[in-house]
Amino acid sequence: LGSFLVLVIPVTVSQFLTARGKLQKYLYLLCLAPMAMSLIFTYSRGAWLALACAFVVYGLIFNWRILLALAAAAYAAPKLLPGISSRIGYMLSPAYLLSSARAGRLARWNMAMNKIMNYPLTGEGFGRFGGAVAARHIPGSVYVDNFYLKTAAESGLIGLAALVLLFLGGLRCALNSYRRLTDPYLKGLAGGLIAGLLGVLLHNVVENIFEVPMMSTYFWLLLGMAAVLPCLEGQESPPLD
Repeated sequence: LGSFLVLVIPVTVSQFLTARGKLQKYLYLLCLAPMAMSLIFTYSRGAWLALACAFVVYGLIFNWRILLALAAAAYAAPKLLPGISSRIGYMLSPAYLLSSARAGRLARWNMAMNKIMNYPLTGEGFGRFGGAVAARHIPGSVYVDNFYLKTAAESGLIGLAALVLLFLGGLRCALNSYRRLTDPYLKGLAGGLIAGLLGVLLHNVVENIFEVPMMSTYFWLLLGMAAVLPCLEGQESPPLD
């Protein structure tokens, strides 16, 4: 849920910023409120940080005022919802790092790194380590909360390089579409799509987001939408009969 919201919130923000009428702005604002509250109450630190980074990118490429709104939200959120500051503060504490290194996310990452060192080029094979399939069916395997480490452990550095090149190619395609656009609405939409897609890729650092078929499907669908936006520029919607 957290990653899905990371994907769609920037798109909804883009619709709010570029809406052509007050009624539309109120509608998108009404949609944003439950989305934001739902993301907060997932208590997913990875999703929070991924969305923050996504909005930094969106602010840099589309409208710098987004950075000011993000700074204001980061300042106000812990005061209005103390649970946020406690979750983030505990993540940075020595107690969390010690606990995670002993039997948590850092320990599993270390196990994945050992697998990569043992099979650096081709990995152990798909479904052998780090994912839900391996955790359920292979004794001694664990679920590694990092899609990139999971990929490297299963398919080696060759597989990881192929995956990273695929993602970079997709983002490059989306950015090229963004640069070609001149219509403010489509440009804002493209920026929101890029921010959401980047947020999911960042969230994959601490979760296996693409093990959820729905998330993988939405990711590539929205990337395809970002790629074809320049083809829509200059077209008018047909009149309604």
